[in-house]
Amino acid sequence: MFVPGTAFSLVSVPTGGQLVGGRGIFQGAVIDVTAGAAFAVKLFDGPPANGQLVYSAVYDTVNYNDSQWLPNDGVVFVRGLFVVYTGTVLGSAFVVPETRISSEWVAQRGEGGDSVRESWDTISRSIFL
Repeated sequence: MFVPGTAFSLVSVPTGGQLVGGRGIFQGAVIDVTAGAAFAVKLFDGPPANGQLVYSAVYDTVNYNDSQWLPNDGVVFVRGLFVVYTGTVLGSAFVVPETRISSEWVAQRGEGGDSVRESWDTISRSIFL
């Protein structure tokens, strides 16, 4: 069961800020480097100082656009999705927040366990779906 993501602007928060709170699934990104300088972006599961790197991209060409989609259903994050960026860009991360994920979807991807919570924990430990 595929759940479509919601677009969150990569620069809607200051660099180092929380883009999406709580748990969810990062599915991919669309990036359009528009002005003057290169652009780099990193997304972390948790605060950048101690979070797990979920996504990283560097674009050194101005007037460049790209979209990157992750295979299967994406990458699970559990501590919030945080963004660190440099440069000027238009772009979005596509994310399915936990509130939009059905218990059936989670249970489908769990490896045993009787509850949705146990399934989320199993998925979260493996990080990649």
